Amino acid sequence: MAMTNPQRDIQIATVADIAALTALARKTYVDAFGHSMKPSDLVSHLERNLSEHCFSRYLETDQIHVAADGSDLVGFAQVGAATRQLYGDLVNKGDLALRRLYVREDLQGQGIGQRLLDRALPIDAICFLDVWEDNVRARKFYERNRFEVVSKRQFHVESGELTGFDLIMRRPLLED
Repeated sequence: MAMTNPQRDIQIATVADIAALTALARKTYVDAFGHSMKPSDLVSHLERNLSEHCFSRYLETDQIHVAADGSDLVGFAQVGAATRQLYGDLVNKGDLALRRLYVREDLQGQGIGQRLLDRALPIDAICFLDVWEDNVRARKFYERNRFEVVSKRQFHVESGELTGFDLIMRRPLLED
């Protein structure tokens, strides 16, 4: 399925989108990462990070851009303020964090993620993100968009089990 008009169909999420956004987030997370953890850790992670309650909170502080094909959500990008709690001394006031960029698995590679990223991130802002070290496709996408690895940290699932590392990437400002 190709998006009919990708520029028109990327909007800022509202409270009315929470149920569809939650369903999309959970489906795309399970598709991408479900195989890497125990079912109990997966269920806990989804409830702790990708529930309707979570998206209600996220909408209070972050901007979530959603891509739709007709009435179906097919992807989203969540952006908020980068914090020292997550990124340490690398962060300065005004820096952003790309918290999530998810596109339905069957529609990946069609430019939806790129359009979401372009719409969600201002060109004049430094931006951070975390990406699982084993998610090679996402890493390459971010590298094509000028993100560079600046650090890494262990990723522990809800049970405390270490499942690998998240790479911390930063997109610097464009040079004049």
